[in-house]
Amino acid sequence: STDAELCMKVLKIRSMRWRQTIFVVIHQPRIEVARLFDRLLLLTARPGRIVYDGPMVDAATHWTGLGYPMPAEANPTDYLLDVITPDAPGAQPDFFAAEFKRLLLPNIVVDVAAGLASPGSTAKEYLEDQYKALECFGRMPKVRNSQFSASFRGQMKEVGRRKLTLMLRDPVIIGMQVAVPLLEGAGLGFCFFGIADKTPEGIMVISGWLNMLLMGVLFGGFTGVPQLIEDRILMQTEVGEALYGEFAHIMVGLLLDMAVTLVRNGIFITVMYVFAELPWTWGHFGPFFCWILLVGVVMDPIFKATAAIAKDMQTATMAGLIFVLFIAVFNGIGFVTKKSAPAVLLPLLNIMPSSLVAEQVAWGLYGDDPEVWKTLNEFMGLERASPWTCGAILLTWFVVFNLAAAAALKYIKHVEK
Repeated sequence: STDAELCMKVLKIRSMRWRQTIFVVIHQPRIEVARLFDRLLLLTARPGRIVYDGPMVDAATHWTGLGYPMPAEANPTDYLLDVITPDAPGAQPDFFAAEFKRLLLPNIVVDVAAGLASPGSTAKEYLEDQYKALECFGRMPKVRNSQFSASFRGQMKEVGRRKLTLMLRDPVIIGMQVAVPLLEGAGLGFCFFGIADKTPEGIMVISGWLNMLLMGVLFGGFTGVPQLIEDRILMQTEVGEALYGEFAHIMVGLLLDMAVTLVRNGIFITVMYVFAELPWTWGHFGPFFCWILLVGVVMDPIFKATAAIAKDMQTATMAGLIFVLFIAVFNGIGFVTKKSAPAVLLPLLNIMPSSLVAEQVAWGLYGDDPEVWKTLNEFMGLERASPWTCGAILLTWFVVFNLAAAAALKYIKHVEK
């Protein structure tokens, strides 16, 4: 009760100082709090109806005029709720609702018509008046014809600064982004140590090592789903308060999360490549490194979309796991290949990010060796695909799932206020 009174006093001062109308929904406030209100709108239930709408100080007079004087020793708000609550002893909600329509509603209709006939300043005009009055004290934020006081650039700057600060505040989290892929790469890489020199040449590298590498990259972003859920809840709460827009959050997340993904996967890919003892020439390592990184970049918006659409952590985890397993299985080199898959599934292999990238990597490593490439073609059905076509399909995946995540964050509300 004391906290409620303090809050109401702050709102009262703000209302008087800035000439603002403030609506407060409150249930049975104590008398000191009730006296701070200028106007009272009182509702009954089953069904919801207005029983009083007028000055707070006139409520006692109105009830006395209806034959229900307020006891001197009672809290007025307690008494009012007692007499309008359905099924309460002595309550008459139907009577008070009818009397409101007979005595108060006609005057309210006249007041509303008069107000509409002579509207006051718009919110923007009011802010501009305040701007002119206060600009003599120093630089003021620009008045914008928007629900947000900051520009889109300003929103991105503040949201990004906070997200980056939280990311850098905990050295354990930073260390995890480096240590985990380093250890994973070393552990898995050691299992395939010197695989490039083993026979049959190409088959061992592509069907074993590359398959495991793609799995590591695909599942790497899966661990970030819990944080995505937390970010979504925080974003929707703050957007509901008009602190910033959804797209400021989306753009900041896109840039910072992509940077984290590139660092994490870059370490993992490099360590795995070192253990495989493949050639350290730019013609081999460069395209290989870039194509595998692209798989991780494409997977990020898929996880974001599932986290944005799912109602809770469990649903997001299950949905994300299904997506990852599906893409991992259809990678064209391990579980399902163009040689083993039925004809009806071949179109899937032609659009799956993992399958497209596997073909590009295989060609980059062994395309200049006709004998090895022929073996890969006969054993797995790998084909020489256009890198531009592959890039276009990966870009489509990236754009579609980012748009899905953006739409879900904007239109699917999981935070109930």
